[in-house]
Amino acid sequence: DPRFSGWGYTLQLRYGIWEDFELRSAVQVRRDRLESDLEEVTAKGISLWWVGMRYNLVNGDGFRPSFGIQTEIKLNWVSEDYQQDDIAPKILLSHSQKLSNTFSLTTNWGLEWSGADAGVMGTYVINLGISLSDQLGAFIETYGELADRDLDARFDTGLAYLVNDDFQLDLSLGYGSNEGLKDYFVDLGCSWRIWP
Repeated sequence: DPRFSGWGYTLQLRYGIWEDFELRSAVQVRRDRLESDLEEVTAKGISLWWVGMRYNLVNGDGFRPSFGIQTEIKLNWVSEDYQQDDIAPKILLSHSQKLSNTFSLTTNWGLEWSGADAGVMGTYVINLGISLSDQLGAFIETYGELADRDLDARFDTGLAYLVNDDFQLDLSLGYGSNEGLKDYFVDLGCSWRIWP
């Protein structure tokens, strides 16, 4: 059986131009290893670099939902091990809604191109947020892709701790089992707002 392992670091930057419009970018550095009885393959370097924007179409209030649109372009200026042929666009419709004083629902529905061919896949995220206190929150979500009538679904859960108004710590755990392959991950993160 092949065995896959890896680690990565992702830096995301967001800059609000107006209250309803922001520019976004992310760079990811990874090291991945695929082992089998026959061979071992290692890939490392900059694995992902995208730029994009987000625009809030409707700002909800109370139980009234919010809707936004987000676009990204995955650039092909990455390390050779992760190179795709062309730039790859992605477009998402985002929805968020307060369900009660404790629960909130966030969803993303999108289309994404790989950059390797002309094919397009559908993507989704369904996230249930839970407010445990003023500083501590939790979530459970499912997310995945639909391509060529094949659905790959994964699940994760996590905690977020708001240290102060400008700094947050995150921990999440995830699992997937698709086409006979099982994968797991652990994410640690922090968010820091530089300008209020």
